[in-house]
Amino acid sequence: MKVGRNDPCPCGSGKKYKKCCLSKDEILKFEYLPSYFPNEEEDDEEYDDEEENREMVETMWKLYTEFRKSSMKNKPHIKEYMAIRKIHQEILNSMVKYYEIGMFEQKIDPNYGHGSSADNGGKDHIFSLHSLSFDFASYRETQAFFDMMVYKPAPNMNCITEEYITKRKYRKTEKVEFLKSMLNSKLGLFDIVDKDVNEGYAYIKDVLSGTEYKLTDVGLSDEHGNEGMYIYTRIITYKGVNFGTGLNLVFYKDDPFIKSFIKRNKADYDEKAEYIRFVELYKYFRESPLKNIINAN
Repeated sequence: MKVGRNDPCPCGSGKKYKKCCLSKDEILKFEYLPSYFPNEEEDDEEYDDEEENREMVETMWKLYTEFRKSSMKNKPHIKEYMAIRKIHQEILNSMVKYYEIGMFEQKIDPNYGHGSSADNGGKDHIFSLHSLSFDFASYRETQAFFDMMVYKPAPNMNCITEEYITKRKYRKTEKVEFLKSMLNSKLGLFDIVDKDVNEGYAYIKDVLSGTEYKLTDVGLSDEHGNEGMYIYTRIITYKGVNFGTGLNLVFYKDDPFIKSFIKRNKADYDEKAEYIRFVELYKYFRESPLKNIINAN
């Protein structure tokens, strides 16, 4: 018997099907979820179109994550997290529109870092705008582009968040403080070292700086998936709550390129050079799509 989205849920909860078990039932239709990545021993013909399969996996993972969020929605810290994400989304929507109507122009100070060695810690930090291409039909590539526009990409480059602060686009204290948190956000390559499945926490560690975060993230905290992978993402800390901005580029730990990347950058780690690392990782992510897994919050 087919159940309509607005029909009473068959589980007997009294809620509409779409508000209760629909997401869970959709997920259970796919045998590879939550073990959602194809096994190398399985028939290769089943996964001929890897791009299509990855998109389907991402869609199902979003449904699965929404189901988990629904099951945790009454927990106080999840309520706080969702309220914070709502503020973040509202500000982001405003910033995207601000960019689209031509109100923002990204500029670069070419003279940055030409002081004495005593002024810059013995290093000449020179940042330049790299030539990057973005496919705006791709959700991930669009995210990467706006990450570069919205947040502070490098010390010698401006961003929309900075402009919102200087132009006093918001007057309410809550929004002003949120903008400051966005400006101080941290981008990095993270290892998921532990998870609290029941509470929705993921414990992550920056593989280059060693900085650790207790991240509120229902998707990353799931007990399945993400093993053997690093996630390149941006973290905002607001009122003691750490959460991701939504940018997720995922790489295999055993990828020779990633191993080399970590070795090179860890040996000479420079916090101010994150934009250079962003460009390198994004280019690799874009040019080697079959070596990466796209995961969603």
